[in-house]
Amino acid sequence: MARRSGNPTVLTASSTLWVATGLLLGCGAPGSTGEPSASPTPAASKRTSSNTRVSQPPKPLASAAIPAACPPLSVELPELITTEIDVPVPAIEDASGRALESFYQRLAQLMRDRAREPVRIVVYGDSNLTEDLFTSELRRWLQPRFGDAGHGYVAMGVPWPWYRHQDVVHGVEPKAWKSFAVSTDPAPDQWYGLGGIAAECRSWGARAWVGTAAKPASVGQTASRADVFFLQQPRGRSFRVEIDGDTVATVSTDAPERATGFRRFELEDAPHRIKFLADGGVRLFGVALERAVPGVVVDSIGVGGSNERILARMNPKSIREALAHRPYDLIVFLTGATEDANAKHDAALRKRIRLHQQTLPNASLLVMSPPDFANGNLKRPRPSGRIVKLGRQKRAVAEELGCAFWDFHAAMGGKLSIARFALRHMAEPDLAHLTEKGHAYMARRFLWALLSDFRSYLKREAPQGCSPPDPVSSG
Repeated sequence: MARRSGNPTVLTASSTLWVATGLLLGCGAPGSTGEPSASPTPAASKRTSSNTRVSQPPKPLASAAIPAACPPLSVELPELITTEIDVPVPAIEDASGRALESFYQRLAQLMRDRAREPVRIVVYGDSNLTEDLFTSELRRWLQPRFGDAGHGYVAMGVPWPWYRHQDVVHGVEPKAWKSFAVSTDPAPDQWYGLGGIAAECRSWGARAWVGTAAKPASVGQTASRADVFFLQQPRGRSFRVEIDGDTVATVSTDAPERATGFRRFELEDAPHRIKFLADGGVRLFGVALERAVPGVVVDSIGVGGSNERILARMNPKSIREALAHRPYDLIVFLTGATEDANAKHDAALRKRIRLHQQTLPNASLLVMSPPDFANGNLKRPRPSGRIVKLGRQKRAVAEELGCAFWDFHAAMGGKLSIARFALRHMAEPDLAHLTEKGHAYMARRFLWALLSDFRSYLKREAPQGCSPPDPVSSG
């Protein structure tokens, strides 16, 4: 669906509420202040034989004995953004009672300073996610409280003028790269990694780039590692990697068969600009910017004009190989604006859920109903029965496959809520897309529901997060 281009402003997360830990006996909470914590003076950079720049990353947490007593955790809820059209926030639905248990255990471990790897969240969406507005509000609220572990994954292609991520710098030379999108301009082989978007070089020395956020961004100002995803294929050419102006590696994409290539660059925990200079035939999927410290990462995977049937066309081998390097703890599905409410949708959603369940069996999965959508115009809006039916179908598939469910549509206010949002500049006049203000409003409501459920889980279960620290991923 078409989107208006714009220049979203940076939101500042509220600093008045904090996720606190009611910890005694020496189990401390992460000491985040909302800005990236000061890191030790980095060691001098050095080069390895592979020309990869490395530095001494922050030391992982030392293994400690499990305390004899494991005091309960206390979780404060986020402050809701209030309006005169507010409705009660729907609760997280979980017929199994266990759908989010794995994610909650990891979050509790993080709160007790017993996590070495970030707690990773990914949200898959359609055009409502292509400006990273819903997900950036999640990031800006969670990271000052649980730890800023970096921006996360950014697809390298720019298939639409309005496509962008917040609190990060990214782009490609438009004439030198062909930007693929599974929905509007698909790659013939359907290889995109996990993002549904990719960029393929069409000339020698074509440039693409990604970098950390500049001030006054409240998050994402530093990174200590960059994970690069690309297509390996027979007779694949090479691309060069420049970090902060220095060439650090030349990466060959040649391989006996198609595969998702991966290369990690360890960096000083500082601001960085990473540039890729590619020869013809190189396809870049994306880059994940992270910090090698405990905290939260929120990946935003928004593909304009997509739905579950379109996303299910992506090559599953490409997705599985990419997911092996993005071990998510919570996977969220948020689509529906262009979805048909029929059996084909259900089959495609099942296919995508099962692919993620098989590839990441320890991840928690949550399905959302689509945002409200109206036909007609703002003067004469007509409710969409399709959206209501689609929400029921998504709930049924989620329950069938053991996923949690959240009713995004009901949280907006149900039928014609998109018109009420538009009248308050919380949605676009097209009655399909939320504005930055509307996304922030809905992201806070989702966080409120999620952390309310997490708090109930902590009260219901034995004290969580007291197990030994999780192992460090090798990437």
